Amino acid sequence: MESEGEIKKLSPRRANRMATVQFLYQWELNKPEQLLDALRVFIESQDEERDYYQFAESLIHGTLENISFIDQEITKYAQNWTFERIAKVDLSILRLAIYELSFREDIPPIVSINEAIDLGKLFSNDDSKRFINGILDQIKSKIQRPLRKLSPRRANRMATVQFLYQWELNKPEQLLDALRVFIESQDEERDYYQFAESLIHGTLENISFIDQEITKYAQNWTFERIAKVDLSILRLAIYELSFREDIPPIVSINEAIDLGKLFSNDDSKRFINGILDQIKSKIQRPLRKAKD
Repeated sequence: MESEGEIKKLSPRRANRMATVQFLYQWELNKPEQLLDALRVFIESQDEERDYYQFAESLIHGTLENISFIDQEITKYAQNWTFERIAKVDLSILRLAIYELSFREDIPPIVSINEAIDLGKLFSNDDSKRFINGILDQIKSKIQRPLRKLSPRRANRMATVQFLYQWELNKPEQLLDALRVFIESQDEERDYYQFAESLIHGTLENISFIDQEITKYAQNWTFERIAKVDLSILRLAIYELSFREDIPPIVSINEAIDLGKLFSNDDSKRFINGILDQIKSKIQRPLRKAKD
């Protein structure tokens, strides 16, 4: 186990994953009646402010919301091991890794796998590490998407949607501070997210116009009925289509459709596609070219 001083030097993502494993371990030992209260108390016990642990909170909620599927996957791959035999800390690491691999397409699989292996080195003994690695090797062979990085533009748009989603849920008093904390929680250095920062600022600076456009095209839908993640995707797409003539409209539309596939369910994807189809028919510039 690393010392407290060493833990503080970890990257924000590693620190957030460690906090996630710790919470999942506590959850398994003593499942709380009120998850949100237990999570609040846990986060308040950590060294950093709550905003620092946004990534951990998303991992914890996602893992526990999909716990039945995740545990079925562990049972399937843990050959000759009953579920009760698996050490609780190993179970927590595997649950986190399988959640990321199965539900977080914004995270390259190889990152999730390597992080789980490193967490095993931190928290487990040699036998446990071999057990974790064995299960992850089986899962890796079944993954149907690229193991390594997304294109930088796709990664930046995904980060933009995530920030816009968080902004809608809890609008910060200081946007620049909130954006700095969010970017620092990502896997890459800040320069990598310059495109995302420009998309975020542009979207929020034009939010009134963008929301009027959504209201105009979202026939028979009140604004409040729109899922927050769908709203974030649409806000980004409409910003690009309306204000970013350096981006061909068809690129913005296709990216929004793909983001809907990543983050939304089938009904949401149809809703997003329906609005984008209406907007596409109104565009007055070439769909496949950026403005000279």
